[in-house]
Amino acid sequence: MTGAIWKRVDFHLHTPGVESFSYPSGADALSEKGRRKVSDQYAQQLLEQGVALAAITDYNGIREGWFNSIREFATLRSIVLFPGAEVSLRVGKLGLHVLAIFPFDTDAEAVNSYLQAQDRDPATPLFDEGNRTHREIDTKGHPVDMLVGLRDRFGCLLIPPHPNQSNGICKTMKAKDAAEFLRGICPDALEHCPESEIKKLVSTGRITPEFFRNLAMVEFSDPRSISEIGTKSSDGNPRATFLKLSSYDLSAVRLALHDPAMRVRTGTAPLAQHTRITRLKVSGAFLGDLTIEFNDELNVLVGGRGVGKSALLEVLRYALEVEPIAESEYREGLVKSALGSGGSVEVTLSRFVGSEKDERYRIRRVYGQAAEVYDARTKELLDVSPADAFGPDRPLIFGQREIYEISLQDERRLALLDELIGHSVKDEESRIEEIRSRIASSTQALRRERQRLAKRDELRDKLKAIEHELKVYAKHGAAQKLGRFAALSADEGRLQSATEAIEALNSEWADFRESFVARLNDAQKPLELASSDKKSLLESASRSVATSESTIVKAFDNVTDSLLKLVSLFEKTSDEWLHAKGSLQDQINAIKKEAQAERLDADRLLKLKQDQAKLSGDVDQLSQAESRSKSLGDDRRKLLNELREQRLNEYRIRRDAAERIGEVLKGRLRIAIDYKGQKSQYRAQLTNSLKGSGVSADAIGKLVTPDSTDGMQLAIAVRGGAPEIERRFDLSPAMASRVVEFFDEDRIFDLETLIPDDLVDVELRVEEGYVGLAKLSAGQRATAILLLLFALQGRPLILDQPEDDLDNRFIYEDVVQILRSQKVGGDSARQLIVASHNANIPVLGDAEQVLVLGTADAKATVVHASSIDDVRIRELVKSVMEGGEEAFRRRAEKYAGMRTLG
Repeated sequence: MTGAIWKRVDFHLHTPGVESFSYPSGADALSEKGRRKVSDQYAQQLLEQGVALAAITDYNGIREGWFNSIREFATLRSIVLFPGAEVSLRVGKLGLHVLAIFPFDTDAEAVNSYLQAQDRDPATPLFDEGNRTHREIDTKGHPVDMLVGLRDRFGCLLIPPHPNQSNGICKTMKAKDAAEFLRGICPDALEHCPESEIKKLVSTGRITPEFFRNLAMVEFSDPRSISEIGTKSSDGNPRATFLKLSSYDLSAVRLALHDPAMRVRTGTAPLAQHTRITRLKVSGAFLGDLTIEFNDELNVLVGGRGVGKSALLEVLRYALEVEPIAESEYREGLVKSALGSGGSVEVTLSRFVGSEKDERYRIRRVYGQAAEVYDARTKELLDVSPADAFGPDRPLIFGQREIYEISLQDERRLALLDELIGHSVKDEESRIEEIRSRIASSTQALRRERQRLAKRDELRDKLKAIEHELKVYAKHGAAQKLGRFAALSADEGRLQSATEAIEALNSEWADFRESFVARLNDAQKPLELASSDKKSLLESASRSVATSESTIVKAFDNVTDSLLKLVSLFEKTSDEWLHAKGSLQDQINAIKKEAQAERLDADRLLKLKQDQAKLSGDVDQLSQAESRSKSLGDDRRKLLNELREQRLNEYRIRRDAAERIGEVLKGRLRIAIDYKGQKSQYRAQLTNSLKGSGVSADAIGKLVTPDSTDGMQLAIAVRGGAPEIERRFDLSPAMASRVVEFFDEDRIFDLETLIPDDLVDVELRVEEGYVGLAKLSAGQRATAILLLLFALQGRPLILDQPEDDLDNRFIYEDVVQILRSQKVGGDSARQLIVASHNANIPVLGDAEQVLVLGTADAKATVVHASSIDDVRIRELVKSVMEGGEEAFRRRAEKYAGMRTLG
C-alpha cells in the first residue's frame, strides 16, 4: 500500500429495482438465477469502467434484494458498494431529489423504515418492488430538517443530483430558495452543476462564492441501463469522479469530499508528471530488513524519538550519493549505525520523461562502496551515476538543522540557489571553468615564451662578446685562414639545430595525435548512450565521427611516416657530415699549425667560430618567440574578456531565477543577487596573493570593498601605476607603491583570474516588512531558507524535521499551504518526503501517506502506513505527534463541513 491514490467512485447508480432502469435484453427478471446473472453483469460493468467505490441509490429506499445481490458480485471484484437512496421529496411542481449514501454496514430495513416515517402518510409504502414504482415523500416538516435528521441518524452523505434538470434544486426551486436549501443541508457535494447555475445562486446574496469553492463538484452515472454505468459524458467530458483515498469507508469518502482541492477530480484521474522515488529497501543493522513504498506526493515519516526517521532519510541520501550542502559527522554516523558492515540499500525511482511512460531505475549501494545503477525493467547494470539516472530532476535532501546552517553562510546559500536553478547555471559554471583552464594553459605557454625571450637576450650578449673577440683574431689574419673551417663549423651548427628541431617536432606531433584522437573519442562516446526515440540521429552522428576518425587517423599516419623519414634522413645526413668533416681534418690541422706560428690560439678561435654559428642559429630561432608571445598575450586577453562576459551571464541567470522564485512565493520572500558581492573568499584569496608584500590588512580591505571589483580590475589599476591604485582604492601613496612593486607580471597573471562569487541576499516578509537574514531570529532564518526550498518545483524534496527551527504559526499559515500547492498536479507537482514531529504537516498538509515508525527487537519497523483518511492513522497521529488533536481541530475548522475525523 502506498497511501492515498486516485480511485473512481460512482454514487448515483440505479438497479432494475426501479422503473427507469432497463433490464438487459433477454434477461430473466423473475427468477433468482436471472437476477444473479444481471447482478454479475452489473458488477462486471463497474469493474470494466474502473469504478472502485459505488453506491446503489434507488428511489426512496434500499431494494435489499438487488442491493445484496449486486454487492456480492462487486465484492468478488474488490469493489466497495455502499447502500444508498435517491430521496425523492414532494417539493414544488417537479419534486426534489437528494442522494443519501450510507455507511457500509447500515441496516437497510432501518433506513427504509426511517424514510417511511418521515412521510405524512407513513402507512402507504414509498416504493413497490413488484411493479418497480415509487412515490415522493411528502415530509411532515421542512425538507431541510428531514434531510439533516437523516444524516444525524445514519451518518450518511447528502449530495443533490442534477441541479439544473427535473427534480433538481435549480429547476424545482427559485434561486433564493435553492440557496437557502443548500445552506440548510450543507451538502457533502453537488452533482453536475453548471457554472451558470452557481452564478445565479450566488447572485441571490444568500450564499457566498466561498461556499462553492469549498464544495466538491462531482459527476456520476445516473444510469438507465447497465451499459450506461460509467460511460456517460457531458460537454465531451466523461461523467466520472475520482477521490484520493487510502481507506474505503464512508468517513474516508467524507474527508475526501470535504477537501475537494486536494482529493476530488472529475473527468479523468490526474497522472504523476514528475520524477519520484517509488521504493526504499534496506538490509542492514538498525534498519534491518525494511521496505517502504512511497506515494507519488506527500509522504510523512512520524514516530517517537529514536525510531529511525532521520536514519532512513540519511540512508536514502547515501544511496543516491547526494552530498550535503552542510557537512556533518552526525550524518555519517547515522548511516553507519543504520546499515552496518555489509549492509545495503536499494532505491527504485521512476523518472518522468513524457506522458507515455517513465524510465525506471534501481540504485543499489553496499555500505562503503560506490552506488550501482540498474535499468529496473531489464536489470542491466548501467554505466551511469545516480544523478544521471534522475537527470535534471535529481532530489533535494536536507537533514536536521541543515536548513538553519545554510542560512549562516554566504557560500552555502549560493550553493543552494545554484542547486535550485539546476543545469542552466551549472552549464554556465562549466563554461567558466573551461575558460579558466584555457587561461591557465595560455598563461603557462606565455610564461614559457617570455622565458625564451629572456634567454634570447642572454644569448645576444654572449654573441656580442664572441664577435668582439673574433675581431681581435681578424686583425692577425687568422680568421681568413680559418674561414673555410669556420664555414664548415657553421654548417655543422645549422645541421645540428635543424636535426634537434625535427626531433622535437616529431615528439610534439606524437603527443598532439594522441590528444586529438582521445578528444574525438570523447565526442563520440555520449552519442553512443542515446536512448530517446530520436536516438537514430545521434547514432548517425556517431558513425560519422567514427568515419572521420578513420580518415583522420590515416592522415595522421601519413604525417607520422613523413616525420619519421625526415628524422631518418637527418640522422643519415649527420653521419655523412661527420664523414666529410673527417676527410678535411688534415687541412684543419695545417691551419692550426699556421695559426700557432703566429702565436694565436687556434683551438680557441675554432671554438669561438663554432659558438658563434650555434648562437646565431639559436638567436634566430628565439626571435620567433617574440611574435608567439604577442599572439599568446592577445589570446589571453580575449579569454579574460570572455571569462568576464561568461561570469556576467552566470550572474544574470541567478538574478532571473531569483525573480522567478519571488513570484512563485508570492512575496513571502525577496531575493536579490549582488554581482560579485561575496567578499570574504575574495579577501582571503587576495590576502594570500599579497603575502610578503607588506600591504596591511586595512589596505587589503580597501582593495576588496568597491562594488563589482575583482582581480582583473585590480590588475588594470596595478598596470596604471601607484597613482591609479590611490585613486581607485583610496590607498595611501606608500601602500599603493607596495602593491604596484609587489605585483610583477607573473603575479598579475594569477591576480587576473580572481573573481568573487555572487552574494545571495535573502529577505523574509515579517510583520514589520522585509528583513534581511542578518537581523532575523534563528527560526526566521530557517523559515526563509525553507521557503527558498519550496520555490523549486518538480524535483523530489526530502526534509528531516524542518519544523525544528520554525514557529508553529509559520507551519500552520505557510508551510502546509505550500505543501498542498506542490502536490495538486501540473508543472508545480513534486514528491515530498518529510520526517516530522509536528502534526500540522501531515494533517493540514493532507499527506497522501503517513508512515508511522516504531521499533521491535532493537530494529526499526513500520507500524502502519496509510493516509489520514484511515481511522488507525488518525489515532496514531494523535498519540505520537505533537499537537495531533489540535491539528485535526484546525483542519475541521479550515475545511468547512468536515465533521467527522475520528
